[in-house]
Amino acid sequence: MPVELKFFPQFQHLSSDGQSMIVLDVKIGNIFEVDRLTAAVLEEGQRFGTFSDEAFDSARAVLASRGIGSGEVEPYVNQVKELIENGYFPESYSPTKPKHRYRSIILDVSQTCQLNCVYCFASGGSFGNDALSPLMSLDIGQKAIDYLFSIADSDATQYRITYFGGEPLLNWPLIEELTEYALNRASSIGKTMSFSLTTNGIGLNEQMAQHMKSHGMKILISVDGDRELHNRLRPCKDNTIDSYESTVKAVALLRELYGSVSGRATITRECSDPVAVYEMLKQAGITDPMCVMVGGSDHDLSLRPDDLQTYIKGTKQLLRTETAYFYRNMLLARTEQPPAVPRPCGFALDSMTVDSSGKIYACHRAVANEKFYLGNIFTGLDDLLVDKLSDSVATNNVLGCRTCWARMICLGICPAENDVATGHPYYPAPQWCSMQKAMVETAIEIYLGDLQKKAADLDAPPVC
Repeated sequence: MPVELKFFPQFQHLSSDGQSMIVLDVKIGNIFEVDRLTAAVLEEGQRFGTFSDEAFDSARAVLASRGIGSGEVEPYVNQVKELIENGYFPESYSPTKPKHRYRSIILDVSQTCQLNCVYCFASGGSFGNDALSPLMSLDIGQKAIDYLFSIADSDATQYRITYFGGEPLLNWPLIEELTEYALNRASSIGKTMSFSLTTNGIGLNEQMAQHMKSHGMKILISVDGDRELHNRLRPCKDNTIDSYESTVKAVALLRELYGSVSGRATITRECSDPVAVYEMLKQAGITDPMCVMVGGSDHDLSLRPDDLQTYIKGTKQLLRTETAYFYRNMLLARTEQPPAVPRPCGFALDSMTVDSSGKIYACHRAVANEKFYLGNIFTGLDDLLVDKLSDSVATNNVLGCRTCWARMICLGICPAENDVATGHPYYPAPQWCSMQKAMVETAIEIYLGDLQKKAADLDAPPVC
């Protein structure tokens, strides 16, 4: 494979001397800086696709044309050779295929919901499969947990269960029983458990909230804006119930117990500015907001090109100004330490989703979609299906991602979103791709600015 570099001349002011070139070694995700003359040598390697003698001779000629004498060029050529010796610019780099290390399970404990969200990807929780039982049974839930433990990564010290739906609180007694069941299973083999739950908050009471808090359950609550916007996008089936009021009541209860509450808004063309929605979520009591654009591209709420630009502009602003913003933390973590294997998530790798009938799917967004079917809790995972699907969505195998400069830092293209937008898990959704590239470039800018600030702080005189 040829040398892959991405130059950022627009970030020179963020280098240590304000003049050096910022460079991304695409294949391994390292961000570094070099002086301009060394950058010229690197650029020739990029142009030739390899750091051959021919490429170095071309670099010498380029620098000579800029008035750099032959004796002055060699230190810059040698600096590039030193970088190569230290593992940069691997021409034959091939990511190691990851092992399947299952550590978590998503349980669709309820496949029904009180809401009629106008953009719902889950068709109200049934995912378009009306044959599914509205509520998961205790037998199915316990068998799902037993199956996780039977294949779980033995090196992991903790396993995780996420309760999902539909609206999981509609099957609250099962959640209580499964939580205790999993804790007992884990304790018997010297492991611990963590729990999370995604909810609309409707029906949450103090007893439920106390149980969640006592078990360290992480809660993500869905809020789409202020009263008017939220009720328009997430109306109750029972029109006598105010969806926003019920959700905000739950937020207040959780905040009283937890001190903080994570909330998620779906961004649609009804309000494509995430900064405005972010502020609405804070007004609703959410302390840790996040915004995600609506899936797909062919329905009335999908973001049009001008909406997408508004969304990108606003998310960039949130990345720059909100240090606690969800995507900022994730992006900067990958900027500082890119993964060994670029992958969108734990898709078909360390997590699985089980529906109320016991079928297993690779993603919580793709229940009842046979493209994402992996087996069932009675006969187990189909290893051929798992390997095929897992390999097909690895970033280095996805059309457009394989040669993308951002692939080692990008959060990854969502296979479920790809399927909705393009009909294939491994063909990128164009609007998602545009957004991710913009976010990665912004994250790099923030990362460099943080490094610059840390360096300045170290040089600052002590405070008397």
